[in-house]
Amino acid sequence: MKNVTSSMAVILHLSKRLLKRVALTVAIVGVGIAAAAYIGYRRLSTLPEQGPSTPAAMESMVVERVHQSATRDGRTEWSLDAATAQYRLSEKDVLLTDLFATFFTRDDQKVYLTARHGTVMTESHDMEAYENVVIYNDTYRLETGRMTYSHDSRIITSDEPVTITGPAGNLMADSLRLDLKTNRLVMRGHVRGTMVTNDTP
Repeated sequence: MKNVTSSMAVILHLSKRLLKRVALTVAIVGVGIAAAAYIGYRRLSTLPEQGPSTPAAMESMVVERVHQSATRDGRTEWSLDAATAQYRLSEKDVLLTDLFATFFTRDDQKVYLTARHGTVMTESHDMEAYENVVIYNDTYRLETGRMTYSHDSRIITSDEPVTITGPAGNLMADSLRLDLKTNRLVMRGHVRGTMVTNDTP
């Protein structure tokens, strides 16, 4: 009878020690969780609020109804208007839609350009127009699919088929080069057309 009682006493003693250890462990874990939650809350509360403007959003900006011009030595060499302009900061260019450009020559002549789309480099002021490109002045009208303009040399070039219409007739070629400094137009590659002669009796 004593042995049984003694055994029970040992079991109860061990159970109390186990309960104390469990309680101590739970208390330590609870303190750790509370400390982690507090530290996490403090870190979140100190983070700056993120607004809607991000570097990706600022990378490209679209503006409607724009006007731009380029000058050199106090003279305006070209100006353009467009329905929309998308400024791409990383590419350093502007994507245009429905553009209308005016080129000013040295002898105060004007050459006009219209196109469905275009691109202007923000640093060099070089220009590219494509889709339904039309170049014209008071006498002649030139149509092509794509053209480029070098602001440094003031030369307009096209490597796509071109058509020129004017009082002297119609001309077609595979490419052209128009020098705005000298007002000289050169057509190359399968040049053909119909010339109009004014024969007098």
